[in-house]
Amino acid sequence: MFGAKAFSGDDIPDQTGKVFLVTGGTSGLGLETCRQLLKHNATVYFTARNLDKAEATRKEIIGNGHSGEGNANLHVVHMDLSDLESIKKGADSFKAGLNRLDVLINNGMSFAVLPNVK
Repeated sequence: MFGAKAFSGDDIPDQTGKVFLVTGGTSGLGLETCRQLLKHNATVYFTARNLDKAEATRKEIIGNGHSGEGNANLHVVHMDLSDLESIKKGADSFKAGLNRLDVLINNGMSFAVLPNVK
């Protein structure tokens, strides 16, 4: 439409040396974002509430050859974005092993159902 070129994962330039943090990386857009970044040699950290699901996701991504340099490029950060204390612990854990972050991709979504207030 309007002469715009479609964008695909192949359009992502090489990301060697770049560190990404993707929230909500165990499913949907977050998962695909992790896959595409790894295909382009990024170091990727992704957040997850459920560590078992996160580790299964990590193994699936690595097992399917999406991790350019192997599992050293893909890391899990335990974090529940609906819990401020969990966010602080996750951020502290993330910072402990790194000296920088190049890109933060806020992808994790949380929906709250509020009670009917009158």
